[in-house]
Formats: sequence, structure tokens, C-alpha cells
Amino acid sequence: MSKPRYDWWSYVKGMIFRYSKRKSEKWMAPSIDLSDRNAIREYIRNLPVEKREIEAVRFAVLETMGKPTGKERLQVVRQVLMDKTHTLDGAAYLVPCHYKTAQQWQSEFIKLVAWYFTLVE
Repeated sequence: MSKPRYDWWSYVKGMIFRYSKRKSEKWMAPSIDLSDRNAIREYIRNLPVEKREIEAVRFAVLETMGKPTGKERLQVVRQVLMDKTHTLDGAAYLVPCHYKTAQQWQSEFIKLVAWYFTLVE
């Protein structure tokens, strides 16, 4: 059986690309517990759409950085989705990791942004 197609997939990829262009915007840090994922998600849900996009990606980046392979994961995401300087294969070569690993990291990051943006449960 093939993988499911998500209607929001390309929207989230665009959100990640736009984040790289707008991340320098000044924005007040929330006064919430950063270890409570559901509190963060509720905080993001109550923001205007443009700020929701930025914050969803920002918190996904913060969560990814906390993983053991966070630096490598974000390097793949940055090169493929944010800067668009490499293909997934090229980014995997530079990290270095296997293509399937880079593909999984990218997929997990996109799904994490979608979760923070409340597109998925």
C-alpha cells in the first residue's frame, strides 16, 4: 500500500520556506512552559495566521534541535526546504546520511510543523 497524500503537505513546505525569509521579524517570546507541547500548540492556535506560521516552524525547529541528531536534521531541512540550495539527495550527501534517513527527517519535520499549526492531531 502506498503512503497517504496530505492536502496540507505543500502548504506546510511553503510555510517552512517563508519562515526562512521572515524569521528576523521581532516577536515577543511567549510566557509559557516550553516543555508542554500542548500549551505551545494552544498558544499558536490563538495567533493571527502569519504569526501562527512563523511560530509553528520556530517551535518545530526548537524541538528538533533537542533531538540527538537535531543539528543534522535541521541541516537537511535548511538546505532542502528553507534555502532550496540542494536536493534531498545532495543534502543527505553533505550531512552525511543515507537518502532514506534524510527523507524520513524531512517528513518528520514537516509533520511536526503541521502538528504545531494544528493541521493534524
